[in-house]
Amino acid sequence: MATTIGVLVALTSLLSVLLGALADGIGTDCSLKGFGSSLLCSSCDELKRFELSELRDECLKCCQKTGSNNEQKFSGAILEVCGCKLGRFPHIQGFVKGNAPSQFPSLKIKYMRGADPTLKLLDDNQAVVDTLSIDKWDSNTLEEFLKEKLQ
Repeated sequence: MATTIGVLVALTSLLSVLLGALADGIGTDCSLKGFGSSLLCSSCDELKRFELSELRDECLKCCQKTGSNNEQKFSGAILEVCGCKLGRFPHIQGFVKGNAPSQFPSLKIKYMRGADPTLKLLDDNQAVVDTLSIDKWDSNTLEEFLKEKLQ
């Protein structure tokens, strides 16, 4: 019991130090704080559930409002995946090997050695705007996302 309390006190102290450092401007970049570029503001409310409400303010500074990017369309996308690892992701394999890519002329499949399934979204200049890990996506989710986001 005393050990558990000691660990909790140590973790609380560490969290306080980290929050203080963040408040002082150290690591002002959201990615340095551990927040991804696709973080939705609705996710910040979940921090309370895990007794991490101290992080909520920082989370809200780094998140995207649910409706803010919904209208954004991309001129193209690159799905990067390793051909030898494709069997580990049957949902992505079904998408890539099926006729789904022909539905999206602006989608390019790029086989990269060792790469987990990743979707890179491109602007009009073919520059990468956002990168999404899609290894947990099923083929229906991927197809629906591309229908919604590609021009």
